[in-house]
Amino acid sequence: MNDSVRTRPRAGLLTFVWLWVGIPFGYGVYQLATQVVQLFTG
Repeated sequence: MNDSVRTRPRAGLLTFVWLWVGIPFGYGVYQLATQVVQLFTG
C-alpha cells in the first residue's frame, strides 16, 4: 500500500511529461503532413 501512495505523484508527473513532449511532437507531425501534401499536390 505504501508503494501505491508513493507512485501517485509520479503518475501526475509522468502525465505532465508525456503531454509536454507529445503536444509539440503531434503539432510537428501535423505540420509535416500538411507540407508533404502540399509538396505532392501542388
